[in-house]
This record gives sequence, structure tokens and C-alpha cells, in this order.
Amino acid sequence: MGIDQPFGIAVIGQATARAEPDHAVIRFAVNRLAGQPSQALDEARATTTAARRSLRDHGVADDDVESSRTNVQSLWDGHGHTRRLAGHQCRIELAARVRSLDAVEPCLVDLVEAGADEILGVGYDTSRRDELLADARRRAVERATATAALYAEAAGVRLGPVVHLDDTNPVGARSGLAARAAMSMPEADGDPTAPGSITVEASVLVGFAIAP
Repeated sequence: MGIDQPFGIAVIGQATARAEPDHAVIRFAVNRLAGQPSQALDEARATTTAARRSLRDHGVADDDVESSRTNVQSLWDGHGHTRRLAGHQCRIELAARVRSLDAVEPCLVDLVEAGADEILGVGYDTSRRDELLADARRRAVERATATAALYAEAAGVRLGPVVHLDDTNPVGARSGLAARAAMSMPEADGDPTAPGSITVEASVLVGFAIAP
């Protein structure tokens, strides 16, 4: 990362902010195979209803469950002249936000018992993510300013105003529960199954003029 037309003093500031997770997102799928597409869809929907009911039993509100994808496709066995239709598969993918971390494991167990045949992943996140990102960005600019001041002092010049600022670690737009969940789970001390802290990073390129 650089500046096409250099000016003054350009430095990169970086900072991180951390917080303990306060909710989890379980991504799971229901797959059903039947002779007719409508039958496969009906069976998948019935199982999805049972899975949602099991989540409600653990305090997961309906608004915290998103159905992200429903797909029906034909499955075939064999090749060439031996190829035959095996049936039609319906697949429904969902994501559920579990606000009590103690309920994550019971939710997983009951989802499988309700018929969810694929657990796609469990991610942990914090509702303070926007706050953490704002804090990390502020401190990144502060560090860049301190570094630039040091360079100016060493070079025997005076640091001027900011004339350029570029976010070198932009956060992409997020949509949906699954996209917001931090899918990595660093180990925590003592319990290898416990989620680690959520880390938010910020990096900024700041250009300063050299004061006359």
C-alpha cells in the first residue's frame, strides 16, 4: 500500500480492540431426499419446523433464526445408459443467533435430534463490534500521528496538517447472521471448547504535510 504521488510524511497506524463474545451463531442445514420434489420439500420444511421448535425451547426467538437458502435438485446414480434417477433432494440452510452461550451445546444436540443432518459451523461474535471497530480506528489514527511526529522530529522538520487518509483494512458490508459471525474460535485458557476473545483490527494510512 502506498501513495502514487508522495507528499510530506506518510505513515501507517494499526490498532486492535478485543471483547469477550456475548452470542453465538449456529449454521445448520436440513437435507431430505424423496421420489417427488414436492415430497422432499414438504419433509425438509417439516424438519425445519421441528428444528425451530427445539431452538425456541432454549430461548432462541424466531427473529434470531434466518433461512438463508432453499434448494431442490435432482440426484442421479450411475453413468451413461446405467444412469438412473435416485430422487429429488431439498436442502434448507439456516442460521440461528444464540444469545446465551450456555445454551449453545444443548441447542446443537437438540437440533440434530430434531433432524438437522448437517452442522455447518458455530461462530462467536459480540454485539459491541461496531463500538470496538470505532475505538480501534481512533487509536490507529493516534498511533499514526505519533509515529509521524517522531519522524518529523528526527528529520528536523515540523509536522503539518493531515492531507490524506486511507483505510487500509476496510470492513466489508455484512448481511445476515452467518456473515456477521466470527467463525474462528481461538482456544481459551482452561477449557479448550470455550470461545476466545473477539478481535477487531483497524489500519489506516495517514499523510501529513510538512509545515513551512
